[in-house]
Amino acid sequence: MCLVSIAWQQHPDLALLIAANRDERFDRPSDPLGWWHADPDILGGRDREAGGAWLALHRCGRFGVVTNFREMPGKGDKPRSRGDLVTDWLTGDMSTDDYAEAVLTRGADYAGFNLLYGDPTTLAYVSNRTDQHGPLAPGTYALSNGLLDSAWPKVDAARRAMAQAAAAGRRDPYAFMPFLTDTTQAPDNQLPVEDIDIERRRALSAPFILDHRYGTRCSTVVSMSTEGDVQMFEQRFEARGTPVGHDSASFRIRPID
Repeated sequence: MCLVSIAWQQHPDLALLIAANRDERFDRPSDPLGWWHADPDILGGRDREAGGAWLALHRCGRFGVVTNFREMPGKGDKPRSRGDLVTDWLTGDMSTDDYAEAVLTRGADYAGFNLLYGDPTTLAYVSNRTDQHGPLAPGTYALSNGLLDSAWPKVDAARRAMAQAAAAGRRDPYAFMPFLTDTTQAPDNQLPVEDIDIERRRALSAPFILDHRYGTRCSTVVSMSTEGDVQMFEQRFEARGTPVGHDSASFRIRPID
């Protein structure tokens, strides 16, 4: 998952609103949005290569979304999958503070990551690339492959789009598709300074990444009402942005038995 925007307690009817793009190699196998056979209380897509999730929810109302931290090749060979950060949170019973501490004690076991996670009452952030972590105040946030709210053009645009949608009371998933499928690249003078070639930096600067090997695989919109009704929508794409299907699901939050 490489672009996430979140409105936390900013919508007149929704406690949580998420709009996100997952960017990944097209040859990496994954399951589409659905209830997991191995754990029928988890809803989301699933990475079949490592078994984790990039964005998923539990029937109890826990949710999590992870992005990688873009850095030099060679730093990604670690013993733990970043997707497990989501599933471990969903299936556990720690508070957000305790989970952050537990994650950071083994942070070196993961390649660089950002994790936004929470439950119906709390939204939190943790990363193994910064000491700043903990609960987040009500507000609108955006995340890509730098730190939370990094001043990247597509991060700024994602935060603005989410703030406008929340203020207008929008919740229809298709209301977010024009932004999530925007292929506009940032001007060269606004690109993040990174140790990758300029053509790659240009391609990665778009909210929706077009390529034949690596690009935007799916766009996902999640809403959680103040009454505990959850809706999740996923639009999937093949290489070069060809739509290949969509799924949706809904549920009512219930306590864990």
